[in-house]
Amino acid sequence: MLKKLAWVFGLLTVVAGQGGCGGGASKPAANGPTLQAQTIVFTVPTTSVTYGASPISLGATASSGLPVTYTVTGPATQSAGKLTFTGAGTVNVAASQVGNATYSAATPVTQTILVAPAPLTVTANNSTITIGQPLPAFSATLSGFVNGDSAAAAVTGSASLTSFPEALTTTGTYPILTNQGTLRASNYTFKNLVNGTLTVQSPATVNGTLVIPPLLVPTVDDSGVKHYTMSMQKGSTMLLPGVPSTTEGFNGVWMAPTIEVNNGDQVAMAITNSLGEDTTVHFHGMHTPAIYDGGPFGVFSSGTTYTPSFTVNQQAATLWYHPHVLGDTARAIALGLLGEFIIGDNSATSAALPDTYGVNDIPLMLQQEAIANDGTIEYTDSTIANGPNYPLFLNGMNVSTAAATLNTGQNRLRFRLLNASVTSQLTVSMSDQSAFTMIASDGGYLAAPLSLTNITLGPAERAEIIIDLAPGATRTLVTASNGPLLAITTTGVSTPASLPTVLNTITPYNTTNAVTRTVDLTGTSGAWGINGVDVLQLSQFAQSPIRTSLGSTEIWNVTNQTQGVHYFHLHDVQFQILSVDGTPPPPEEAGWKDTVIVERSHTVQIVMQFLDYADANNAYMLHCHIVTHEDQGMMGAFYVDPN
Repeated sequence: MLKKLAWVFGLLTVVAGQGGCGGGASKPAANGPTLQAQTIVFTVPTTSVTYGASPISLGATASSGLPVTYTVTGPATQSAGKLTFTGAGTVNVAASQVGNATYSAATPVTQTILVAPAPLTVTANNSTITIGQPLPAFSATLSGFVNGDSAAAAVTGSASLTSFPEALTTTGTYPILTNQGTLRASNYTFKNLVNGTLTVQSPATVNGTLVIPPLLVPTVDDSGVKHYTMSMQKGSTMLLPGVPSTTEGFNGVWMAPTIEVNNGDQVAMAITNSLGEDTTVHFHGMHTPAIYDGGPFGVFSSGTTYTPSFTVNQQAATLWYHPHVLGDTARAIALGLLGEFIIGDNSATSAALPDTYGVNDIPLMLQQEAIANDGTIEYTDSTIANGPNYPLFLNGMNVSTAAATLNTGQNRLRFRLLNASVTSQLTVSMSDQSAFTMIASDGGYLAAPLSLTNITLGPAERAEIIIDLAPGATRTLVTASNGPLLAITTTGVSTPASLPTVLNTITPYNTTNAVTRTVDLTGTSGAWGINGVDVLQLSQFAQSPIRTSLGSTEIWNVTNQTQGVHYFHLHDVQFQILSVDGTPPPPEEAGWKDTVIVERSHTVQIVMQFLDYADANNAYMLHCHIVTHEDQGMMGAFYVDPN
């Protein structure tokens, strides 16, 4: 008796049939002599093969020595005692002999042979991209078909490749992995192979390991409108060595390209939500109509496209963009949905400063993350506290163990610093405590260049700085909490010209007829609020809205009544800081701002003017930009009513 066979291969489970060897009992022949019984035994060398294997000899023998005949069922054919396989599955071969005058017919014996699907070889294409570019469209060539089968006839499923599993922030050559389990055919199994490579190279303007996000290139129509297209995506990125993290990004799965426009440009965006969940896009620091503010009221669902359009209407500045979903902003920012939004202008100051993106004008986005050992990115106060890993990222690159490097031929560099952390305050300086020059804050140029040896940025704050390098020199940017950030080495031999002594004219607002308001930051951890209201649902914005009017100048006294530190952020307009507890702000805070620290029990007095856009039905936001506080309710709404 043959053993009962079980086989599991991919999606196919086959249990072999049961057969045996046995002899018929002797019986008298009708009207003749007594016949001798015979038996049949299989001597097949194998009970399992792979589709496409060479034919095998069946080898059944009868005890009488007489020839054996075969009957085949299943994906195989038999000829002259040879079995040829025509597909995957179960082949049953019955051997018998009808007997003759001396021997009685033997009981037929069945041999079961399991035929495994043949491996399908997938060879992936090789691709080369520049750091920060979207992933290329992968493709694969299929091979391994036998017996005249073809890809078109035999294969169902997809031959596409998985999203690249590494963070595309380091130059090198990486394997491309094919999808598992998507190619299926009746006679084949899919074999997962590493068959292609992805080569990641630095942009031509960059040497060293510093990642410079690509510029998002618009198309320009006949009316001069600049059209920008992006897709919000979800995927996986190696943020800790060897540990994948779920991440999100614009035009990729981690971080975003830089958008660069000029004052006066007409801009049209087409941003497709491919996240599988609702989202928004807020252009932080941008002066736009309220309907395009991108706050919690501007949600658009997965599979749809958000199409804001506006005319850029403000001076040169470094802004940024990120989602702003009620209660879910910290997660989106922590997972990587952010990028810089640069505005240029035709001022004499802009003409006198480095302005070639990626060469001498470089974004530096700093982001302190909290990541669990399994790669989970944490974004709530309680889970952030558990860490246990707190790497610092620079333009999406983990610089906690080694600083990024920049080798340049320039002797003067302009860096656009952004603290994109969810909660962390960061202080940046040179490693030798030498001076650099600050030229701009959140909303534009300072009145004059400011020499500093360090600068502290809270979440969402920006600063533009100038670093001059002597011929052959190396200068290293560091953070107080994380150490080396960026080592800059130059081969340049020129001496930069003096910076303009005047960068901007910042005229103090006339506050004679200004409206004065009190904005209290209230609540406790887990239930933060503004003016006593913690907003956790959209309907709660209606409990304490601020209504101002077009053309109004207002003074807001922002008082922190809590036991925590907060960073107050205002949408729509840039403001001037009048005082901090009655004292004028420090020079680095004396320019245009949209985010300001409010220490515990302190009052920050700010002044702003609401110009250009009025909308009684669509609101702008005010909130804390320690984003976990925002998600816990420290947010409010204001409306700019028409006169």
